[in-house]
Amino acid sequence: MRQYNYYRELIWMSLRKHGVLEKCVRWIKILYQKPSSVVGCSAGTSKLFPVEVGVHQRSVLSSLLFILCVETVTRDIQKPHPLCLLYAYDVMLAAETREELQAEVQLWKDSLQRYGLRLNIEKTEYMECGARKEDNTICVDGNDLKKVAASTKLGRSEDTTV
Repeated sequence: MRQYNYYRELIWMSLRKHGVLEKCVRWIKILYQKPSSVVGCSAGTSKLFPVEVGVHQRSVLSSLLFILCVETVTRDIQKPHPLCLLYAYDVMLAAETREELQAEVQLWKDSLQRYGLRLNIEKTEYMECGARKEDNTICVDGNDLKKVAASTKLGRSEDTTV
């Protein structure tokens, strides 16, 4: 099974698990059924060619589908709010200690991986708040995560002075 077909199966499963009517699932499937495109330029327009994609990039529907899929595959490991927040393409995890946070990030990475998804280690950052700040770092599968003093994730700016 091609990778993008696997993601689509995860999308259909997630929609159904969230109680989306089968009629709506079929309509969404139509959007992804044999997508094709043409390229237009001053020399003319190309012939129709197939586009092999997982989801349509930068569409409102894609953001919603992403959230549904992540919520589906991580439902069993999510902590209550405010320790776990899903927002568009971002996830925020909070913990009392660095060790707890490292374990949480590793658990999320492993859970996503079971469904063919990938935690982007290069974009994963962490921030420490409070009086006790340490020099060590959080490590996931041997990769150090970037420590930041401020974050603009989740649609707003936060800093360590909290």
